[in-house]
Amino acid sequence: MNPHATTVAVVVSCLAASCGSAPPGLGASPSTELVAVSGDSVEVLSASTGAVLRSVTIAPSLATAIGAQIAVAPPGDTMYASTIVGTTCASNLVVDVDLQSGFVRVVAEFASAPTISPNGSQLAYIDYSGPACSPDTITVEDLASGRRRTWDVITTTPVAGRAPPQLLSLEWAPDGRHLVLGGVNGNFSGVQILDTDQAVGPANPRDVGRFSSDGLPGGRYSDPVERPDGSIVALEPYLWAGISDPDVTAGTAVVALDASTGGVISTLLNQPNPDAALGIDALAIDPSGTQVALVGGTAQHAGLYQLSSGVLRLVAPDVVAATWLPRA
Repeated sequence: MNPHATTVAVVVSCLAASCGSAPPGLGASPSTELVAVSGDSVEVLSASTGAVLRSVTIAPSLATAIGAQIAVAPPGDTMYASTIVGTTCASNLVVDVDLQSGFVRVVAEFASAPTISPNGSQLAYIDYSGPACSPDTITVEDLASGRRRTWDVITTTPVAGRAPPQLLSLEWAPDGRHLVLGGVNGNFSGVQILDTDQAVGPANPRDVGRFSSDGLPGGRYSDPVERPDGSIVALEPYLWAGISDPDVTAGTAVVALDASTGGVISTLLNQPNPDAALGIDALAIDPSGTQVALVGGTAQHAGLYQLSSGVLRLVAPDVVAATWLPRA
């Protein structure tokens, strides 16, 4: 993830071979609306025009510290977000926001990166623990019963098949059974898949993609999200792109990966000039798997963009977090 003075959201459309069709396994009805955080408002936007369709105001102290990853539960009346309200580890909060009233409720302390299962029944997030406030555990809460399950996916000495020493992002897969993890290990970023039907073990979570040069799990991708066809869309930051993938020029790139091999299926966005590239902090795939919202920013690029045929088009400014609104 990249810190920037100005943040944006980008909408990438037409991830299929053409806008009129979708790859096998992908849905046929792309989302038309986004939920975005801008200032002290949570807004529902038209994905095509950026027009504000409706909005609700939340406490400024929460809005200014909301993380780039948010989630909206079907049918679209509750948003989950992470925010920081102080300087202690306990001030890292996962909250839910009523999108009708703006009422905010604390769901968990010592937590971040909330993600909601496709059917809206399971909330997952990253837990922080220990004196170093390390993001090393995943919690899944059944929202109906309140039952919580945890997976300690961090090991002191990284080994093959285990998550790297710091978790940064978390997303439910479309099947609602496994989670796609994004994390960092030294100068490398990686993708892992956690089977929520199994305990942590040598192959759970499993690494997707190449290993770093010193043999530690990692690779070079971040903020991974799985599409309905089983492929994974992830960011390839320019710090690694030029030295790790000969098919992608140095620049902040978005790529589609084979979940079995980690190989690059296609490059969705490639920015060859690091100094002018849009810095991307998070991404969200719509339920059809054909569109992705990107959140980030630089001094040269500020706002909500739509990408078509490799060209970014400004849709709306000053968005710090965005995700797709589930269809009712």
